[in-house]
Amino acid sequence: MVFLDGIRHAAKIAGLAYFRLESVLTWLVLNPKESAHQSKQAYTAAFMDAWALVDSVERFRMLWKMLPGFPFSSQEGKSKQEHFEKITQPIRDLRNITDHLAQRADYVAASGNPVLGLLTWVTYPDGAANHGYTCLLAPGTRMRSNWTLVNPAEGGYFSVPSRTGAIHLAARDHRANLSAVIPEISSRIQELERLIEGSLKQLGLEGKQAGGDHFAAIAFNAGSQAERESKPQ
Repeated sequence: MVFLDGIRHAAKIAGLAYFRLESVLTWLVLNPKESAHQSKQAYTAAFMDAWALVDSVERFRMLWKMLPGFPFSSQEGKSKQEHFEKITQPIRDLRNITDHLAQRADYVAASGNPVLGLLTWVTYPDGAANHGYTCLLAPGTRMRSNWTLVNPAEGGYFSVPSRTGAIHLAARDHRANLSAVIPEISSRIQELERLIEGSLKQLGLEGKQAGGDHFAAIAFNAGSQAERESKPQ
C-alpha cells in the first residue's frame, strides 16, 4: 500500500502541476496588457509548477520501477518500461541539475541561461492549429543565451488537444517535453487501476477497500491573556 499511495500522490501532484502550468502559460499569452505585477506573479507560478512537475514525475518514475509484483517480466512489460524510462530520462536529467546545484554552479553559470531554467511552449488562442504563438519565458537577468523555441511544425504539435501544449523546460544542456510525459503517466495509472480492480474481484474484496485520504480539524480556544491571569492559581 505504501508504494500504491506514493504512486497515487506523485501522479496527482504531477497532474495538478501540469494543469496549473498550462493555465498560467495560456493566461500570459491571452493577457499581454495585464500589469507588470500580475505578470511577474504568473512567471513565478509557472516555474514553481514546472519544477513541482519535474519532482513529481521523477518520484513517480522511481516508485513505478520498484513497484513489487508488477508484471515487468513479460516482453510487453519490458518494452513499456523501457519506453517510459526513455521518455522520462530528460526529466531526471533536469532534476539532477537542481539537486546538485551547489556542486555544479560553474556548470550552470557557464551556459548563461537562467538558473530556474527556460520555458518554451505553443499556445493556440482559438483552439485551431493554423494560428498560434510559439513562446518563451526566461526569468532573471538576460545574459549570453542560447534559446530554442518550439517549432509547431515538428513533433505532431498541429494536433491541438488544448489551447497550450508542447511545454518544454530547459536547463543548461538538458531539455524536456513536459507535455509528453503526462499522457504516459495517465496510461500507466489506468493500467494499474485495471490490475488492482481485477485482483480485488478475484479475491472477493470488491467494496471492502480501506479508506482514502483523511482530514481533521480540531477546534480550540486558548482564551485571552486577561482571562488566563484572572483564573485562580
